[in-house]
Amino acid sequence: MLTLKKVKELVGAPSHAKRTPSPKMLYEEGIVLLRREFDQGSHLTVYNSGYVLFSAGKRNTVFHIHDCCGDYAYDAAEGKGDVIEEEYFENCEWHIRALFEGERKIDLLKKGRTHVKDFYSAKKDKTFAADLVMRVEDGRAQYSLEFPKTPMKMKT
Repeated sequence: MLTLKKVKELVGAPSHAKRTPSPKMLYEEGIVLLRREFDQGSHLTVYNSGYVLFSAGKRNTVFHIHDCCGDYAYDAAEGKGDVIEEEYFENCEWHIRALFEGERKIDLLKKGRTHVKDFYSAKKDKTFAADLVMRVEDGRAQYSLEFPKTPMKMKT
């Protein structure tokens, strides 16, 4: 079994000085390291650079395998959810956490926003919920956070 931890060791950490390559660039110039296909034609492809291409239907997203880190919080029916710790994913087959990451990114592309329950603020040393919002300006993706409005307390 090829774990996420081993795949991360194979490719090394990304250079954030470089821009994330486009799906087209990966198709044309990348060397495929791993590939996993799923139902309805979706698939994950890891390139020797460490970049992952996730395709679902006509939608594609690219991220680095090292972006598959941290605990993963998901929502279940009726607002109930759970958190799976990072260590669990590190020791599972490589594609499991990468699939969750790809689906989250595709969801953001489709809706233009996604709700995240556990953003961590180092400044305040606590977690909080917010909507991650994406919009395109001048051909570049711009991201921002929107926080839920808290009701004002009435003075009595």
